[in-house]
Formats: sequence, structure tokens, C-alpha cells
Amino acid sequence: MSKKATNQIDKEIGTRIRLRRTQIGMSQTKLGDALGITFQQVQKYEKGTNRISVGRLNQIAQTLGVNATYFLPEVDGTGLPAGVTPADKDSLELLSLFDRLKSKSMRQAILALARSACEQER
Repeated sequence: MSKKATNQIDKEIGTRIRLRRTQIGMSQTKLGDALGITFQQVQKYEKGTNRISVGRLNQIAQTLGVNATYFLPEVDGTGLPAGVTPADKDSLELLSLFDRLKSKSMRQAILALARSACEQER
């Protein structure tokens, strides 16, 4: 394995970055602008394609309003990074799948379904 090759830890850190960014409603472009990098680089960090230096991780943490240790994957018994609940993982997966939809009508149908489901749970 090359010294610069990414691994599962890099992917977990990227997942935590994406989760936090979406939690606070920040776009990849806005995060990239704050860090002085392109949104494509943010995508590569979030997918675990590119490794993140400690200095850059600290910058990301400050921008997203958390401590850098928030992103470190202290895996617990669930196999998820510490602090990430199964609901968070489901939310992130749903967001990822929704982002892949190209059909506006399909997106609207899914949103209507989610709104209806939430109304029924009240």
C-alpha cells in the first residue's frame, strides 16, 4: 500500500465532514470558499479519495464549528464512528441517494412522501 493511498479511516473522516456540513446547511462550495479550495476538493475529502492533513482537518473543524476530534473515528460497538447514530447514517445515505436523482418530479414525489410521513407521526 502506498503511503499516500487512502483507507477506511479516511472515508470515515470524510463521512463525518459531510454529515456535519449538511447538518449546518453548508454547501460544498461554501466550505471550499472558506478553506480556500475548490468544491471538487471538498468532494474528494468527503468521499475519502484524498487524505486530509491535520492542519486542514483543524481548518475544516473550525469552519464547521466543532472540535477536530469530532471527525476522528473512534469506532464503538455499532461499527459506526463514535457519536454517529444509525439515524445519522440513514440520513446521510438518504441525502446521498436524493442527490443522485436527476428527475425533478421524482425529487418532488419523495419530498411529498417524507412530508406526509412526518405529518402522520405527529
